[in-house]
Amino acid sequence: MISGVRTMDRMYNIPDEVLELILLRLASPLHLIRAASTSKRLRRIVRDTGFLRRFASLNEKHLVAGSYYNYSSIIPSTDSPSPVFVPSPSAAMDSSRFSLDFLWSDDICSSDPSLWTISDSRGSLLLLTFNDNDYEDNCSSSWCLRAVVCEPSTRRYTIVAPLVRSDCWDMNPGPFFLDSGADDTGGGISLSSFRLVCVLRERYCHPCHHRAVTFTSSAGGSCGSWRESNVEWQTSMFFMGHTKASLYWHVGNRTVAVMDRRTAEFTSSRLPGTEETYWNAHRVVAGRDGEARIVIKEAGGVLKVFVKSQDGSSEWALEKRIQLSNVLPGCNPSNFSHERAWIMVRVRDTALIVIELFGERWAYRLDIETMEAEQVSRDAVYNVAFPCELPWPPAFHASN
Repeated sequence: MISGVRTMDRMYNIPDEVLELILLRLASPLHLIRAASTSKRLRRIVRDTGFLRRFASLNEKHLVAGSYYNYSSIIPSTDSPSPVFVPSPSAAMDSSRFSLDFLWSDDICSSDPSLWTISDSRGSLLLLTFNDNDYEDNCSSSWCLRAVVCEPSTRRYTIVAPLVRSDCWDMNPGPFFLDSGADDTGGGISLSSFRLVCVLRERYCHPCHHRAVTFTSSAGGSCGSWRESNVEWQTSMFFMGHTKASLYWHVGNRTVAVMDRRTAEFTSSRLPGTEETYWNAHRVVAGRDGEARIVIKEAGGVLKVFVKSQDGSSEWALEKRIQLSNVLPGCNPSNFSHERAWIMVRVRDTALIVIELFGERWAYRLDIETMEAEQVSRDAVYNVAFPCELPWPPAFHASN
């Protein structure tokens, strides 16, 4: 007891600035919560908005509890309905805390759970959707997108107002989360305050006509409403992928259209003049620095990786070339012997892509930064990771 008192006395001789530096170096949010529960002084430091923002920035990977996947083949032995949750090795927590069974048991998702898929994740939130026209009478003149936003760790949810449109429109794609505009972890959104966006394409009369629609939750996170945006495009648009900050489309003529998740506004940038071939196979993957990379296939089994130029221009620059026959273990080099070799590239996770080759029994998972590759089941082609973070800022409880 005396030793504990002396330790506390010594701590009070340490300036707040030094204590803050020590707390910023704790290994995980769980350690931070435990530290805050030991004294009012530490609790005051860690509750500061600026401190919480700095801690989240320095420990971003430790905020990730794990990832959800839409297909249960990621865990072959599971009998659970899709989606499934795979905990992060660094999180060290009970994965049952992140079960989505409360959605099915509360009959929120009244259809077969396997028909609901995750469209996006942001911070501690998941966005699940179900388009009834995909599974019901295709002769209908309209379709209805149903959506639920939930926070698995707290087992809370908000039902989104259905998006109903004429069958002359389809999605390209969506919906996705938009950010609040605040510079906060999780995009500054919460279960009581969030926005969604999806891009619609006119299917028949004007197939190059695209329009964005946005959803804003009402006060308290109730139903909210969908609204037509003033963002329209009169060109072909192929969705390439997304990062935390932006959504990316190729719109032809080497032009990349980028929607900022904070403003829902578009800007454009350009690929080099040689990169127009097979633009509908371009893919965007986030690097570990958070910046977008555009992965483009080239004849002979080569992938080219482009990154946005750092000179302030709107151009993309070649970052690296990857000769697949040199990095994919056990693949047959003859797969790349002809100009139009069949190669399918899909994004799996940060810096990770999955590659399918014609005639191969396996697919390959490739880290485009480390060049590490391994054979995986062909089912892995469809298993995209949706990371889910611990709620932030955390709830602090005093023990004394």
